[in-house]
Amino acid sequence: MAETITANIAHQLGRVEARRRIADGMDGFADAIPGGAVTEKR
Repeated sequence: MAETITANIAHQLGRVEARRRIADGMDGFADAIPGGAVTEKR
């Protein structure tokens, strides 16, 4: 029942830096949601 979340966020960062920041923040995102878990990172 997992669904992919897609977000388009305007920014001035390059692709590599933007992806790095998102990846670094995903673990904290799961901690903020009760029962949340990151099961896959791409």
